[in-house]
Amino acid sequence: MPFISDRQRRVMLLLQEFPDPQLNLTLELFLRMLVDFWQERLAAVILHGSILFDDLAPGYGDLDFVAVVTGEVADELHQPLVALRQPLRSGGYGILAAMLEGAFLPREMLDPAHTGRAFWWGTGGERPWAGNQLGWLALEMIRERGLVIWGEDVRREIPRASRECLVEDIRRTIDNMRLHGHGGTLHAVD
Repeated sequence: MPFISDRQRRVMLLLQEFPDPQLNLTLELFLRMLVDFWQERLAAVILHGSILFDDLAPGYGDLDFVAVVTGEVADELHQPLVALRQPLRSGGYGILAAMLEGAFLPREMLDPAHTGRAFWWGTGGERPWAGNQLGWLALEMIRERGLVIWGEDVRREIPRASRECLVEDIRRTIDNMRLHGHGGTLHAVD
């Protein structure tokens, strides 16, 4: 990973620095790529998941994010988004860059009641979404504990989940664990 000079550090995009310099370099590279790709359409980038609980396991877990954009993620952006991720997934920028996983959500789709066109960078590959598939538990965590590392704080635009939505999400999670959790690793359950 390239060295960032003191002068460059003063113009870093990353709003929140972490104790791990490698993580800071990875996130700075990631943000520069997103800002260059989306330009004025990028509204916010929010981290969530294990990074918030100081439980990020390089080479094992995911570095979870939500990139909030204005407007839908049109079909013609799918291949360029896949290409944007390729150098990160290749390992050439380090293990943390390969761990980046998350959604490119139109701002309106922060509310799961709204459908539209979004895009996902996942462990199993990249794919379009017709709706917000993060689930109420993840959305609640993003709303309450997500860390805005670039742009506006849009977390309050995520509606509060009802008790029924949260219970149903927990049921789906348990069913998913039963279905996929026999791989012998915790990540198989994730």
